Amino acid sequence: ISLHDVLDIHGPIKQVGNIWSILSQICDALEHAHSKGVIHRDLKSGNVILSKKTSERMEVKILDFGIAQIDDINALKITSPGRSVGSPLYMSPEQCQGDELTKASDIYALGVLSYELVTGAVPYNYNTVYEIMKSHCDPDIKPTSLVKKLPDVPHIDHLERIIFKALETESAMRFDSVVEFKTVLQDWYARVRESQKSSL
Repeated sequence: ISLHDVLDIHGPIKQVGNIWSILSQICDALEHAHSKGVIHRDLKSGNVILSKKTSERMEVKILDFGIAQIDDINALKITSPGRSVGSPLYMSPEQCQGDELTKASDIYALGVLSYELVTGAVPYNYNTVYEIMKSHCDPDIKPTSLVKKLPDVPHIDHLERIIFKALETESAMRFDSVVEFKTVLQDWYARVRESQKSSL
């Protein structure tokens, strides 16, 4: 079942262990692609598949590399400059503007997907594609705070800082790599686990 369908049926993921498990595996898959020089360019909840076999942990897979590109200036590009490709709800500012894409574009989409995972909704969802793209590209437009939306999630302020950094308009202000995103997310998870233990 896709993550999109899970969220549609069951609502946002609020169990800390499930948040960590799903996002960490997405990070592993993206990092594998990036290490091979592949940029996905269409990461979204509909392309993330969750499966579980008996009592084993949930397995997460990323599908649909149909519009992926090889991160090589000498490789054939699927699109020409000035043309945007992808799903508008998840597209990075540079993708909306038809600029050259890098791994940072996938990190932005990972931020959108992470926001959707914990809230059940993407950060920017308007009636027109123009309004959606404008929101991605305008640094003065920010998603609704997770602290306001999810006050009961442990250390939500820490998680918000992580997700909002991935959602920075300027690509240079995002995480340098998916590995860095996963590392700080793991730190959040460890803090939550520690606080839960101390409260027992």
